[in-house]
Amino acid sequence: MRNSNAAATNAFNARSLRSYTPYSSTDRHDAKRTRELNAISFQLTLDDILKIYCSRFKWDLSAFNIPNNYMEYNLFFNGVMACFEHPEYGFLIMPCTIKEYNIYNMPSKISITGSDALNSFPFDVNYPNFILIWDNPAMTTPYLTFRKYAFEISDVSRSCEVYQNGLKKPVILSGDFNKQSTLNHVVNSKLSNEYYTILDNSSLKDNIDSEIKPYFNSAHKAEDLKALYMHKQNLYDEMLRNMGIASNTIYKSAQVTSDEVNKSDLMADLVLASSFECRIEANRQIAEFASRNIVCENMIEIVSNIQPPIPNIQGNTENEDS
Repeated sequence: MRNSNAAATNAFNARSLRSYTPYSSTDRHDAKRTRELNAISFQLTLDDILKIYCSRFKWDLSAFNIPNNYMEYNLFFNGVMACFEHPEYGFLIMPCTIKEYNIYNMPSKISITGSDALNSFPFDVNYPNFILIWDNPAMTTPYLTFRKYAFEISDVSRSCEVYQNGLKKPVILSGDFNKQSTLNHVVNSKLSNEYYTILDNSSLKDNIDSEIKPYFNSAHKAEDLKALYMHKQNLYDEMLRNMGIASNTIYKSAQVTSDEVNKSDLMADLVLASSFECRIEANRQIAEFASRNIVCENMIEIVSNIQPPIPNIQGNTENEDS
């Protein structure tokens, strides 16, 4: 049993290391490697989205002895958390699933999901013996939404990379069979950024009549690549607005009115405000239910109100101590 666990661990570590191993030019266009690059691009994009999501709100969960990043991380993947009293561990906050609803379509019975050494999870809790912390008023799971954006954004990113390769203008070096070895040496030296290329006189003499000509058989256009990058940025802006973060990048190159910009910002503000209200209301209910206070702060509002230091004539900043 021990050997099998060790083998499984080694296999997992090997896959992890291989995923982050830089690819070489020889296997870049391999079909298997392409699938790996697609998967890596998707995962990196999803990681970026998760970091932004978890940075919107700052929690103080010390009253429950819980790490402060625990709440937002679990809300991202589950959409809802429950505060309840465990018969052995006391008051806990853990992910849950809804098992039953009342006539107003509100949860009346939940199942706590998790694992511990005593295997006491999952188990059911009936209303009113729990308090729910929702990510949003629609009671949806953020992961399902942002996984879709991660797939679309990463797909466009990979399309940009492929299209960018199509813009390259290769050069054909033609010569007979005896000259190919010398030509390969010259090309590898150039691609390696070497200062000198050393050849003997016979090689130089044999390659005097080698033909060098450009190869422009490509239908790719730089304007199309720019359009792909614009589409990627539009998807990113749309994703941020669904997260409650206003992003006006597209407005720099689009003919839109200030009313349209304000309307888009208002949509983002509504999403963020409603998500923040869900957390504040849950904090109030938890304080009454468990007699413990937890704090949630809106980091976007805090960061927006931070003023950069203004340098004075001497080069110092006004907010520095004299």
